[in-house]
Amino acid sequence: MRTVRLGICVIISLTGLLYCSQGGFYYLGFIDSYGIGINLIATVFMESVFFTWQQDWKIVETMILSNIGEATPNSIKLLMKYTLTTLTGLMTLFAIIL
Repeated sequence: MRTVRLGICVIISLTGLLYCSQGGFYYLGFIDSYGIGINLIATVFMESVFFTWQQDWKIVETMILSNIGEATPNSIKLLMKYTLTTLTGLMTLFAIIL
């Protein structure tokens, strides 16, 4: 177990040296743009598809009913099902392309 911890610490330390070099700003910009941003947008897209299409809003609706006591209006359900998934899908595509 100690050798695994030591190996992980060495790998993380060596990758951290990249940021200390002259190209450190380029690595930081690359990781900031592609390592974090696209993953977050893609996660939001997949969650919106899952909760509105795969689960058909049933789980979210039961949580809303238990907390608030009122059902979600049909107009909001339609906006969530079509508009949210379309916009987050387009954001994901733009993030990948640009």
